[in-house]
Amino acid sequence: MSLPSFGLGTYKLKGEVCTEIVGKALEIGYNLVDTARCYRNEENIGISLSKILSTTSRDKIFITSKVPPDEQGEEMAYASVCDSIKKLNVDYIDLMLIHWPGASKRSPTSSENKNLRHGTWRGLIKARNEGLLRFIGVSNFTVDHLKELIEIEGLEVPYVNQVEFHPVCQQRALVQYCSKHRIQLQAYSSLGSGASELVDHKVIVLIANKYNLTVSAVLLLWAMQQDISIIPKASSQTHLLDNYNVFIQYQNGFRLNAEDMSAIEELDKDHHFCWNPHTIL
Repeated sequence: MSLPSFGLGTYKLKGEVCTEIVGKALEIGYNLVDTARCYRNEENIGISLSKILSTTSRDKIFITSKVPPDEQGEEMAYASVCDSIKKLNVDYIDLMLIHWPGASKRSPTSSENKNLRHGTWRGLIKARNEGLLRFIGVSNFTVDHLKELIEIEGLEVPYVNQVEFHPVCQQRALVQYCSKHRIQLQAYSSLGSGASELVDHKVIVLIANKYNLTVSAVLLLWAMQQDISIIPKASSQTHLLDNYNVFIQYQNGFRLNAEDMSAIEELDKDHHFCWNPHTIL
């Protein structure tokens, strides 16, 4: 299975709530679960996976995790992969990402960031070559970070770059670069972390009313219509189903029209509500 276009993000999901939400998602048809070591919920997700995999083939579920900033470097990244596999209670992980281009306890302008993330990349390549991972990628990498990895260091092109992406943070230069190099762009924070600047914007609200949709549905459709993979988080079964139903609508051919897509495109401010990786050299 290649990277699904839609899945479940699990940031801030903890304990039994995490196990319940992930289990329900897999039951209703989600086939991508996105986590990270720093979310500290891999073991809870592993419980859900064990239940579903008792009746479902492993190759039907796509699992993503991420190497955190405090485990950068070739040896630590490789160990990170092995520990995540153990916590998730699986034989392999489908996709492992470098979570952040910087390393813990280093200045954003330190050259150690570059050296450590390149070492991390080599550690992921080793784990992939040994069958512990199917694909490897990055998260929060800018065009400069990607150029350095691919064009200067001559290392393998990432399969995925997972970044903040929504109407006020469209990262057009990054989208173009990733398209040129066949790097799949995956969005996190598709709903702008709930910021009123986005979810209450009059343009988004008018479009939602026009189609009798929620604002969340409009934002998710806008991303999917650009071939961006999305992983919206849901902390309740209601939101879990709402998001899944938007995906089903999209699969069934529902689209925002070109005029509405253009109106949303005009909202871009290159504004990050989450981390801003441009500070990391």
